[in-house]
Amino acid sequence: MAIRLAPSRDMVHDRATLVEAVRLDLLITAGWKAMVLLAVGVILFTATLGYVTYLISFADQSRSEMGFLQALGLSKRQMGWLLSAEHLVIAALGLIIGTASPTARVYLTIVALVLNCLRRMWSHTWLANGYSSA
Repeated sequence: MAIRLAPSRDMVHDRATLVEAVRLDLLITAGWKAMVLLAVGVILFTATLGYVTYLISFADQSRSEMGFLQALGLSKRQMGWLLSAEHLVIAALGLIIGTASPTARVYLTIVALVLNCLRRMWSHTWLANGYSSA
């Protein structure tokens, strides 16, 4: 509970209400570290599940390709290096795209918020100076 004093912007806060609000906050009660660990666990589980699904699909589709490469004379060791390099490139591309996409989205959101705030400040200044929008 907050009580506003006269025309000024000073406020008097009720300590019991503030303590109760902090006590009821889930991030404080459950602990933000546990929430972060849970989120990281879910992300790793999802990424692992997606990669295993990709590997199963890849094995079914590339069986003839691997046989062809072995018929050309590729040893099992060379085949292993080739597959490792291929999977490493796919994982790197996924990491780059998966990082760049949300980063760009957050950047665009922040730009939109800043422009919106500037527009509001400009319109309030415009109206405060006595100008009309017509």
